[in-house]
Amino acid sequence: MEVKTDTQKLNVPEELTMVEEARKVVAELKEQNKIKLELLEREEKVKAKELLGGRSEAGIIQPEAKEETSREYAEKVLAGDLDV
Repeated sequence: MEVKTDTQKLNVPEELTMVEEARKVVAELKEQNKIKLELLEREEKVKAKELLGGRSEAGIIQPEAKEETSREYAEKVLAGDLDV
C-alpha cells in the first residue's frame, strides 16, 4: 500500500518542494555570509591602515568661523560681494 504525499497529489516534482527550496535558500545565504565576512575583514584592515598611517580624520581641528561685524557686512553689501 502506497501513501501519497501532498506533493504527489499535486504532481509537483520532489525537488521543488518547500523544504528543498528552503535548503537552497539557506545554502545561498551561507555563501553570501561568507563573502560578506571576507569583505568586512578587508574593510577592517583598510581602516586599521588608515588609522595607523595617519590618514584618518581624527585629531583635525576645524578653524573657528569668524563672526562678521555690522561694519564688515555693510562694506560687503556696498561693494556687491554679498552672495544672496
